[in-house]
Parts: sequence; C-alpha cells; structure tokens
Amino acid sequence: MPQPRSPDLWTRAQIGWSAGFWALIALSVLVLTMHDLSPGRRELGFGVIAAVVLTYLVARPNAADPSGWRDASYIFVVLVAAGLAIGVDTDLSLLLFIFYPQLWLCAKASGRASSWPFCSPAAPCWAS
Repeated sequence: MPQPRSPDLWTRAQIGWSAGFWALIALSVLVLTMHDLSPGRRELGFGVIAAVVLTYLVARPNAADPSGWRDASYIFVVLVAAGLAIGVDTDLSLLLFIFYPQLWLCAKASGRASSWPFCSPAAPCWAS
C-alpha cells in the first residue's frame, strides 16, 4: 500500500515563514523610524507596511489551501508595495526577503511558477 505523501516544505515550514514575515516587518518599521526621512515619505512607508500586514492577515499565502482570489490579491498588493517601499527608502528592499518566497509559494500553488518573477520589481534587472 502506498504511503501518504508528506506535505511539501512550504507547508511544513509555515510557522517559520510567519515568524520570518513578522521579524522582517518589525525590522522595516525600525528602518523607517531610524532613518532621516521627510514626514511624507515616512508616512507613506508606514502606510505601505500597514497595507502589506493587513493583506497578509486577510489573504496570507497558504500552500495547503491555495485559493485563487487570496493569492491574486496578496500578489498584487505585494508587488505594488515592494516598488513603493523601495521608492520610499532603498533599505526597505529587505522586504524582498519576504516577498520573493511568498510570490513563489503563491505561484507554485497556482501552477504559474515561471511567470510571477517577471512581474516583480526586480524584473528589469533580469531583462538586462
């Protein structure tokens, strides 16, 4: 009798991905707090981070239960947020350490793994 398939790494490491998400969000808030930014840029940065957090709470990627609207919503917000965050302060590029694995998770679950990286803020780097 065949043994049941064990969940893939994404599913087994879900707690670790969540811990990493919150740690990098906290570090991003610290970056915004410590850097010398104009009030408007700082507020925009906090707004972008808040949008990412809210979207994560509502539609976080989940390999065990992929849902089309959740993944699409999360990917859209993450892609826009990454560009805006890096525009506010280049040190917020550390958010990409959250976004790339989660983009891959969403794309893997939806079967479009090869197309999502080209939608990312770093796509022009790969094209050159």
